[in-house]
Amino acid sequence: MTKKLYIIRHAKAKDATEFESDFDRQLAQRGIQDAQNTAIWAKQNNISPDFILSSPAERTRKTSEILANGLGMPEQEIEYELGIYEASQPTLFEIVQELIPDEANVAFLVGHNPGCTLLADYLSSANINFMPTCAMVGLEFEIESWVELSQGLGKLICFQIPKEL
Repeated sequence: MTKKLYIIRHAKAKDATEFESDFDRQLAQRGIQDAQNTAIWAKQNNISPDFILSSPAERTRKTSEILANGLGMPEQEIEYELGIYEASQPTLFEIVQELIPDEANVAFLVGHNPGCTLLADYLSSANINFMPTCAMVGLEFEIESWVELSQGLGKLICFQIPKEL
């Protein structure tokens, strides 16, 4: 059986103000446009998630909502996990294994750097090295359950960045 994981770094956010925490940073106008373009690109390439797992930070939450709306998935079906915010690669790996249900064959993980880039590199031999904002890395795995994920098992199927759209 094949499972696909699309690791997506949140879209471009506004700089934090002195009265706003990093967690509450809003998307910049460019970020909104990049997320919309990424959703359009995904739809054109028949990428449709069964499951979206996202950090609840404002910029990732909004990125996830834009992607879900653009791909016809109700926003209410997005799962939020606080552990994704500022997570290390090992933590993200555990979260993917534990929180993505096996019924989901195509999953989106929407998070932050450096964790997203490090997870993509850990799961594949793609050597992404850096995911800019709103980048999408697609990996394919010959597994039946998400708990079967292991280092280097993923095959890179896409690495899409907004300025290429």
